[in-house]
Amino acid sequence: MFAEGKLGHCNVSEEIDNTRFWKWEEHPIPFEAPGIEPATPISPTPQPVNPTPTPFPQSLVNVVAPSAAPDPMGLTAALQLLGTPNIFRDMSGRQEVADLLKKLSDNSVSIAEAANRAREIQAKYGVDLDRQAREEALGVYKAAAEVEGKAIEAEAQRAAKADAATKEATAKKAEIDAANAQAEASKNVPKGLRAPIQQAAAQAMAGNPIKSKVIVFKAVGYNGQVLEGEFGLAVRDVTGQKDLIAEPKVGAYFDKPVSFSVPDPVVEARARRIGTAQIRILDEVIQLAPIDVVPGGKSYVVGKSHKVINVTLKQAGREVSFKAKSTNGAVDELMNKWGAELGVNKVVAAKLVSEYEKKHQITHATEEEKSYTFTVPTQTYSLEVTSF
Repeated sequence: MFAEGKLGHCNVSEEIDNTRFWKWEEHPIPFEAPGIEPATPISPTPQPVNPTPTPFPQSLVNVVAPSAAPDPMGLTAALQLLGTPNIFRDMSGRQEVADLLKKLSDNSVSIAEAANRAREIQAKYGVDLDRQAREEALGVYKAAAEVEGKAIEAEAQRAAKADAATKEATAKKAEIDAANAQAEASKNVPKGLRAPIQQAAAQAMAGNPIKSKVIVFKAVGYNGQVLEGEFGLAVRDVTGQKDLIAEPKVGAYFDKPVSFSVPDPVVEARARRIGTAQIRILDEVIQLAPIDVVPGGKSYVVGKSHKVINVTLKQAGREVSFKAKSTNGAVDELMNKWGAELGVNKVVAAKLVSEYEKKHQITHATEEEKSYTFTVPTQTYSLEVTSF
């Protein structure tokens, strides 16, 4: 504890120093400190505020109500037609079912009669829907096949024309070179014999492009695809009585430039398929068994202005139809009616059936028989001769 002792009061007190003033009680300070007045709080007096709003300035943008758009031209009749009730044929049988249920509730028809009537309704509309689906799918497939066939044929024609022009130019150059050589050789012949040789050379150099043509052979398989294999080909000039082509073995495509004595000759063509051949069905390669097929010879009159003679060996197809209660049953039916005949394995038949069921939405939830129809390739061939 710290404390201050009174001067001179005890031993701990500081000694009195008379040289310093220390008697405050005898001579107090004459000046008193001012007293502390009690605090008086200030009461605020808020001033009332009366704000006066001012109007907004005039807007620079004026919204104008748009005028009504005119009625679309030409759609009035269409809209009225769409508003016609029952414009589309009801294929659900809803009305007939509703009438049948009403008769059941009125007890105006027996349970047995109602069951028979229900089966009739189901059969009627089920057949209509199934037939409509088949017709729509068949139309789509036919249209797609026609478009693809025309595109393939057009591409083949363009390629044949270009190739024919190249071969024709090559043949023409060879004829001219031969005529030049013949004319040059005539210089070593006595003058009296030169004229016939030079005249023949001049005729050869003038040439006759209509008499120079190209024979093109093509082997076409199922669905217009290339029929890979080996073929025998024979083409004869009936007018000139000479063989133009006698090839015992050619591929799926073969061409040869030829010359005729007249611009519109008659030709006769024969072709046959020998050895094995192959085609594609879906993504499977089908090896056709060896067979010696000789379609009948075809005689054809070539047009005077035509330069390309097409000889086409075509593989025929046929339609296979049947009914089956299951997918496996459909595969077995397809193998019995076609697969075994062509030497196709069961995997190919199963893929064809699966693709068909997917496109036609066929399921076998019950024992009901479903209809199947396929267009399949055969071992039958035909020969066509055309020119352009």
